[in-house]
Amino acid sequence: MKLIKCIVLIFITLFSLNYHVNAANIQTSTDNQFYNIMKYEKFENAIDKFEEKNKIKVGTPTQFPFIITHKFGKIHSNGYLDLYYYNQNTKQMLKTIIINNNEEIDQIPTDLVTYVDNLKVFIRQSEVGSKIQFHKKNLTYVIFVSKRTSNFSKDDAINIVKSIK
Repeated sequence: MKLIKCIVLIFITLFSLNYHVNAANIQTSTDNQFYNIMKYEKFENAIDKFEEKNKIKVGTPTQFPFIITHKFGKIHSNGYLDLYYYNQNTKQMLKTIIINNNEEIDQIPTDLVTYVDNLKVFIRQSEVGSKIQFHKKNLTYVIFVSKRTSNFSKDDAINIVKSIK
């Protein structure tokens, strides 16, 4: 009986170790894809560079309509900060572009205009997902939520905007 328990324990331990190694390999593969192919960098590094260059503090969302497994960032040649939030399992993504000024918000048809904490927020739906735009503290925020985020609602958009401090 002890031998059977020992074999079961060894099997469970080996299975657990194999799972963690595979998960680490998947994470590393995804990280490398974003860093090497898409030219993203570590999330915090991109924010620090943008804040230092523009002498301004950036707020980032803390509430999301899905669980975040990866975060990346980069500064585009036009100076925009691009933050990418991703769930590797569900392939859901949320992308935040932060522009250092109150740049004019696109004049395209808007599904909804609402006010969140005295901010005028534009919410647009399209075949690729949802787009949220607003101005806050001399920054323009443009947030894209992928279509894979099912049942994304006005309340989800409001929660994202409210969570940015």
